[in-house]
Amino acid sequence: MQKLLDLTVVMIHAKVMVRERWEVVVKEFSKKSVYTQVDLRAKFMGMKCSDKANPREFLEGLRLKKEELAQAGVVVDEKDYFSVIILSLLMALSNFTSNQLAAAQFSSMKTMTPDDLLSMLMEESDRQRAQRLHRQGSGKAKDNDNEVLAGEASKSSGKGKLKNPTSNVGIVRRRGTSATSVAN
Repeated sequence: MQKLLDLTVVMIHAKVMVRERWEVVVKEFSKKSVYTQVDLRAKFMGMKCSDKANPREFLEGLRLKKEELAQAGVVVDEKDYFSVIILSLLMALSNFTSNQLAAAQFSSMKTMTPDDLLSMLMEESDRQRAQRLHRQGSGKAKDNDNEVLAGEASKSSGKGKLKNPTSNVGIVRRRGTSATSVAN
């Protein structure tokens, strides 16, 4: 069971007819509804993806939020939706977006919709994340698997001695492999 606020009850108390009371309630809550819609729209327009957030999840949430706003009676037109998408992005995806929009503008293909842009951004976000994880993973592997022994080979038992001790050549030794020389 829903209850009216005390202030609303006081406002309708003087009204005799149910119809008059209902009109006061509708008027009062319509004003509040407009304020709520404006507030929801303003929050949507100001959404930003934080540096630590997963861009794909943020973009999926942005799409969902737009649908929730539509159900609440808040209309976000295509132009504003593009603005929210572009202004909410991290720098790496912002550069990608700029390139995609420029390419779409000069191509003879169909006009790009906000949903097309969101799909491309999610794919690019996944690609950048995979690339970043690959770089981090391969960097750690190289650090663990390689030993740089510049100039140290001459101290070993005769294997791997440098032929020219004054050259800028070092020795890279990988575990389980023989030594090879590499220019510094």
